[in-house]
Amino acid sequence: MQDLVRLGYTEEEAECAIRAHGHYREYDFQKFREMVDIAFTVAQVDEKVQENKDLILDYIRNNDTDGNGCRYEDIIIAAANRNIDQAQVDEILNYLGSEGEIYEVSVKRYKAL
Repeated sequence: MQDLVRLGYTEEEAECAIRAHGHYREYDFQKFREMVDIAFTVAQVDEKVQENKDLILDYIRNNDTDGNGCRYEDIIIAAANRNIDQAQVDEILNYLGSEGEIYEVSVKRYKAL
């Protein structure tokens, strides 16, 4: 039960899950476990994507040294140093722009709001 609580379930939810498992001993939980594994994998990917968005936004905020925005090439280099490929950087820049976090000051120069 404590394993379930450590995963974020309340004690009541954990107890109910254990009781349900007892009532359905013949049920094949393998498919359910596979779905849970997929859900955890998706959550980890989402967490990494958010981390990359934060990293790029922080880079833009902290490296606009001349007030004219960060150069696209510099963002790409900084991202590559963190193992973020150019396609993902482009997606993140588009996302941050659509969310109003950044804007393109001039061609290939980005500034945080």
